[in-house]
Amino acid sequence: MIRFAIAVCLCLSAGTASAATAMRWRGGDGNWEDAAKWSGPPATVNSFAEINGTGRVTLSSGEVAVSRLELGIDRNADASLTMNGGSLMALETIRLGELTGSRGRFVVNGGHVCVTEIGIGGMNEGDGTDRACGGEMKIRGGDVMTRYLALGWGGGSTARLRVVGSKASSIVALNAVWCSIPAGRVGSTVELVFDIDAGGVTPIVLWNKKDCIRLSRKGRANTCSLRVGLLDTPPSGDIVLLAGSKPCEGTFADLPEGSFIRAGHAGKTYEWRLTYCGGASKCDIMLCDPHEVAADGRRAPHTSGRPARAVKIESAAIKAAWEKMYREVDRHAPPPGSGTRAFPGAEGYGAFAKGGRGGKVLFVTNLNDSGPGSLREAINAKGPRTVIFRVGGVIELKKPLQIREPFITIAGQTAPGDGICLKGAPDTLSLNNTHDVIVRHLRVRTGHTGDKGENEGDCIACYSSQNFILDHCSASWGTDETISCTQTCDRYTVQWCILAEGLSYYGHSMGSIIGGDRSSWHHNLYAHCGTRNPRFAGLSRCDFRNNVIYDWGGACGYGEFREVNYVNNFARPGPSTTQKPPRFLLGESVVMPGALFLDGNVMDGSSDVCRDNRFGTGFDSEAFAAAPHAAPAVQTQSAAAAFELVLQRAGAAFPRRDSTDARIVADVRNRTGRIVRYEKELGPWPTYAGGQSPTDSDNDGIPDDWEKTHGLTPADPADASQVASDGYTKLEHYLNSLVPAQAD
Repeated sequence: MIRFAIAVCLCLSAGTASAATAMRWRGGDGNWEDAAKWSGPPATVNSFAEINGTGRVTLSSGEVAVSRLELGIDRNADASLTMNGGSLMALETIRLGELTGSRGRFVVNGGHVCVTEIGIGGMNEGDGTDRACGGEMKIRGGDVMTRYLALGWGGGSTARLRVVGSKASSIVALNAVWCSIPAGRVGSTVELVFDIDAGGVTPIVLWNKKDCIRLSRKGRANTCSLRVGLLDTPPSGDIVLLAGSKPCEGTFADLPEGSFIRAGHAGKTYEWRLTYCGGASKCDIMLCDPHEVAADGRRAPHTSGRPARAVKIESAAIKAAWEKMYREVDRHAPPPGSGTRAFPGAEGYGAFAKGGRGGKVLFVTNLNDSGPGSLREAINAKGPRTVIFRVGGVIELKKPLQIREPFITIAGQTAPGDGICLKGAPDTLSLNNTHDVIVRHLRVRTGHTGDKGENEGDCIACYSSQNFILDHCSASWGTDETISCTQTCDRYTVQWCILAEGLSYYGHSMGSIIGGDRSSWHHNLYAHCGTRNPRFAGLSRCDFRNNVIYDWGGACGYGEFREVNYVNNFARPGPSTTQKPPRFLLGESVVMPGALFLDGNVMDGSSDVCRDNRFGTGFDSEAFAAAPHAAPAVQTQSAAAAFELVLQRAGAAFPRRDSTDARIVADVRNRTGRIVRYEKELGPWPTYAGGQSPTDSDNDGIPDDWEKTHGLTPADPADASQVASDGYTKLEHYLNSLVPAQAD
């Protein structure tokens, strides 16, 4: 029998930006396969489906694969999907209810459901002011498999999961079952309903042997209640409702261990004793000791029913379900790319991003949030474009910058003086459903924007985007993650960046989420981020090598993934590190056998981990691969050599590092610094001299002096678009000449 290695997730899919292309139900009743009822192209694993309004949709046959499915999440929506057969796969989530007044229902009468996350009653915590949503999932038949089953996450939400009888073959959560765990200060209401037939009821099984079922959490204004009904004469034996391997967290409302529960059928009343420590594991939630209760209150053992149906879940079936998902992803995955690299030194899956090659040149001439000459105006422009800075300093944003139009190069290395820095507006810079983006030598320092939690966001966030590369960027003071790439991101690289000092005032000092599909993360510096250094998510295939990680808190990295190469990274615990013993990855989520290749990593101060990297994770032996997974080549150094190179070169280092990056690098060398709550604890914001941009008479983006030196004409703007034999334009030659290629 195949066993599964196991890692905990502390969040669901990141971000609220739109995923890829939407397939939207037009309204009313109908069948899923009726193309006329949908707007937009047919959904694939790279796009999502949305049923809102009062849509009532039925799925009876065929195979449906989407990136995510949203049921009744808009304000005041009341929508449903009834599944009678076929199969439904969702690479990301199925969400039931989200915004105020919304209601989403999902009924599974038959067929196969395989999804990364199921969120019933909100998947964003909120502060209670924008949540009064509801979600309901009813399972009568078929089978359901998800990594995460989350109920009542939205503050003020209601969530119900109802299992009807024992006809469903299995209901499995691979990683976690969570009820009302965040839900903000206002709390949420969750109800688990089990309708028992003659065979009992199909139990909800938590497959993860390293986590527990979480029903409630102390100090939260949440309730999780249990309701039991009868459809037939119940079995004569014990009935498992939820099965786990560790003692559950919390109890049902007003139902402590040993409580009695009654239900009636055909004029008879039956009674059970509720236990939270049943079964062979002593961790199952069960109805035990069935009795019949007469009208006068006398009790007698119930012996007339048949035994409860045994549910046996084979690991081979779980593996087969996820391999089917992998095949669907691969069917829609374009090749990694080829041709001219984004710039010399671009490596990994995003190395061939085209950026703005051959397009127009747009100039940033002021530090305004918006308007003519602003960075926002250049980002929002259409068509291939290269963004050149004629001003240095801090751009203080009133709202996030969102790159939606593809084919853009943001050449931060062209900023005069001390360079350019973006400040404020969580999710300060984001890529949203776009492609072919190059961002280089840019600083993004978000900073504290409010204490309530509704202002959480990343420094750089990438949603459902493909074929992009982030190079030599410095990101700090994020209020969610620092740099994250999620949803259906694919074929991307994050290289030579600094991810540092995630703010902890809301308990969310985080490095990065590495999601989507194929990615390369190399030669980056993580410093002073509490956890997620990184957090792998979903079905990601990641080549993670030559990174330096310093001074995390309780956990360095964790998560689940399809394939990861974790090679020649250097981890150094710091003053904030409380993890004992320190590990690269927690290893508490379910991954498939052979998913993780480990080699050449250093855990500073731990000779055992350096000698055998497997001691630096909590994964079981089945998780480890004997050979690396296929990935584009990256010039790789030993962990010790990479440590020096990263400290010398990472981040927005042209024309020079700012005081923040210099301090962070010194912290890593000297084992100083700490995780901070607010950036003000570190002193005043760094200052940036504005400088003077060089003369460019023809406004082609190339300074006159450079044109003269390289045989171009300062009065001819067309020569900047000339393509050389190496595939780069003359403008790109100039941009690339400003900064050295780092892959050496």
